[in-house]
Amino acid sequence: MNNSEPLNVAEKLSELIKCKTISYNEEERFDEPEFIKLTQKLEELFPECHKVMEKELINNFALVYCWKGKNESLDPAIFIAHYDVVPIDDESDWIHGPFSGDIADGFVWGRGAIDVKDQVCAGMQAAEELIKEGFTPERTIYMAWGGDEEVSGDRGARVISKEFEKKGIHFAYLMDEGGAITVDQLPMIEKPVAVIGVEEKGMLNLKLSCKGQTGHSSMPPNHTAIGTLSEAIKKIEDNPFPTSLPTSVKGLFNTIAPEAKGIYKLIFGNLGLFGGILKKVLAKSTTTNAMIRTSQSVNMINAGYKENVLPDRAECIVNLRIIPGETIESVKNRIEKVIDNPEIKVEISYGVKPNEAAKIKSLDSPNFKTVCETVKEVWPEAVPAPYLMMGGSDSKNYDKVADDIFRFSPMIVDQKELDGMHGTNERISIENLENMVRFYVKMIKKSC
Repeated sequence: MNNSEPLNVAEKLSELIKCKTISYNEEERFDEPEFIKLTQKLEELFPECHKVMEKELINNFALVYCWKGKNESLDPAIFIAHYDVVPIDDESDWIHGPFSGDIADGFVWGRGAIDVKDQVCAGMQAAEELIKEGFTPERTIYMAWGGDEEVSGDRGARVISKEFEKKGIHFAYLMDEGGAITVDQLPMIEKPVAVIGVEEKGMLNLKLSCKGQTGHSSMPPNHTAIGTLSEAIKKIEDNPFPTSLPTSVKGLFNTIAPEAKGIYKLIFGNLGLFGGILKKVLAKSTTTNAMIRTSQSVNMINAGYKENVLPDRAECIVNLRIIPGETIESVKNRIEKVIDNPEIKVEISYGVKPNEAAKIKSLDSPNFKTVCETVKEVWPEAVPAPYLMMGGSDSKNYDKVADDIFRFSPMIVDQKELDGMHGTNERISIENLENMVRFYVKMIKKSC
């Protein structure tokens, strides 16, 4: 680091990316020094924040900052994100090393660049700039950075939210990662759409297992354990969950209807009449299909140990993302009904804790309108709209302590940048990062 002059926000993000804060499912692989290094790095990179804000360290790596406001009668606001990242499968495929933090070709490269060290960095940078200006918020602002969102948030966000609950702290609104400004996900509208997550899918992992007849492979039964399990998997994939239009999805298409092309303007604006047609359109794309149904994906399978030995057991993990209106229990029951085979045992896998879908708070709240107004100030051409977040976030842990919860990553993303999330060559453009800071500065000023 160059200590002679302040680093810009891209250089600060680069420093955070260099910390290998990888979350593994195996607890013994947790590299605590790397997490502690990042918490210390924040002190170096954002000195003004650490002069003004009260900092609390939870479980040695989760961080809570409190920026006292002038009016204690106002409920505080909270900005949250996580700085842990998913593992790397093959580093040789990366143009720039996953923990290099290289700044090249107008991008900052590395794991966490868009998921979501960028939001930790941009949030702190926004506060840093405002403090330097002499700004003091009207309402108190909290910033909470978790370090284990990728493996459920049990030691980070969940603990932090319980502490707030114990202290009786309730927030006017919460902002977390989520939707972004999309330019190629909804081809029926020419303008970019800023999708703001107001609902979030639940998550459930089911373990399917069956026992098999052991012995030599030269004398096999009609179906091995693998064959029986495979049949169950095929039934699941051949029978997707039914479609529905949650409140957030209806809100999205009602909002973009005036900007839609051709017949879509009529369809989106009259969902009571044309909801069935819309569902058929959305079902054709993997991206939009996930907006209208509980998704199911067989991601892991384990069976057999030698090519000439019949497997005594076969098992797989089915990852399900639960749409609002369905529950963990109803989803598990449906899977059992679809399989319809007593030889297959279906049980909840608790490697990552399941959670119910997070339902909408309100689309009419002043806070939602403020988010939309702030989007328009930074990206005048964008259309802000509510959205159902398909992935999971730390925000689900804060449902009891926040009136409004918004899941929004304030940046423009195309498919290439989206592919880097949990994938290869993750990166964020410097322009996006700088605009993210602008968004948080304006959001804080407008609402706090």
